[in-house]
Amino acid sequence: MKKILSAILTVFLAVTVAVPLSADSVSAADTFSVRTSMPDYDSAVGKKYYYTNSNIFYQIGLAPTRKKLSSSSKYYCRGNCTWYAYARASEILGHNLNTNFRWAAGKWWSTNKSKKIYPYGSTPKAGSIACYNNHVAIVEKVSGNKIYYSESGWRTTTKKPAKASDIEFQYGTKAWGSKLQGYIYFTEKTNNDTEADIPATKVNYQVKISVKNLNQRIGPGTGYDKVGYVKPGTYAVDREYNGWGHISTGYWVYLEYTEKVNSTTATKATATTAVSASSAALSGIYKVKIDVSQLNRRKGPGTSYAKVGYAKKGTYTVTEEKNGWCRLSDGYWVCKKYVTVVNNKIKVTVTELRMRTGPGTKYASKGYLKPGTYEVSERSGSWVKLKSKGYWVHTDYVKFL
Repeated sequence: MKKILSAILTVFLAVTVAVPLSADSVSAADTFSVRTSMPDYDSAVGKKYYYTNSNIFYQIGLAPTRKKLSSSSKYYCRGNCTWYAYARASEILGHNLNTNFRWAAGKWWSTNKSKKIYPYGSTPKAGSIACYNNHVAIVEKVSGNKIYYSESGWRTTTKKPAKASDIEFQYGTKAWGSKLQGYIYFTEKTNNDTEADIPATKVNYQVKISVKNLNQRIGPGTGYDKVGYVKPGTYAVDREYNGWGHISTGYWVYLEYTEKVNSTTATKATATTAVSASSAALSGIYKVKIDVSQLNRRKGPGTSYAKVGYAKKGTYTVTEEKNGWCRLSDGYWVCKKYVTVVNNKIKVTVTELRMRTGPGTKYASKGYLKPGTYEVSERSGSWVKLKSKGYWVHTDYVKFL
């Protein structure tokens, strides 16, 4: 146990040092209220972002009020820089921070840079994440050459924190970090922010989830990262988009495989693996072959998007399909009429996979498909039509052969 705690402390422990100020440090206009104390357990933001499963670090026990490591551990978390930074950034945004930032503090900078999630740079700005090699903190404001941070630091205790003031927290001008890597400007608009621009419809009802290992995602579709599994139970839904629901864990699940509480038209939850994409996206599971020379690759699904060279001849995995175009595993789009589908057979291993009369949940149910191997006659988005049955099934619960 001591070795495990020592390893965790190596990742999260913050050392108090002076922050190196850059000569080009500038003041940034605050668009939010500066946080100078840890939010209370029963506060609105506390319940929404800090002490709830909508925070990925709270989910896995790396947050105050949760047992550390496992249910058998005698230690509680009394502070954690990543838990706090994730919660505070989400509070400022008004929605969950992109959950690619679910790793150790030292990985946040490289993760953001490699995945191009938010803009970043060396200039401190209010509403940014200060990234160190072993720590993350939130820049609350910049005044002249002074940077004001709010942060938490990794601490464990044998006594569960009884109130917010028991949690490790600091607001001041000296962040608990060494070797600054830079700043992530999470408040600046970006096309890769998973929640900000989703045109979801607000709703207010509950769903029951009975399946095991049902994936939840940071956005409504399999193009978004998975964030573990949803435990069976009843969850509130506050938003809907393209057949997906945003539930009270703070993440999205595909509603086809949930049961609406107090509804006589509830869908039956039967699958046992990950959920699927929106109707415009595929699960990255079928392949195409390109035989033509100099087939244009584009940045988006249409000729209005910029060309990015040519696709080489060969076999590719299709990760998304839209308007007669398909996005290949290299990240670029090609016109579907110039490619040949390689695998036309699927294997079904889950029990009672729902069949429908058309490619979507709006079409009538036609019973359930038994496990086995089937030939596909047609595709539409993330749905395939069975040649022998004449009905459609969703691709996320099948394997292309």
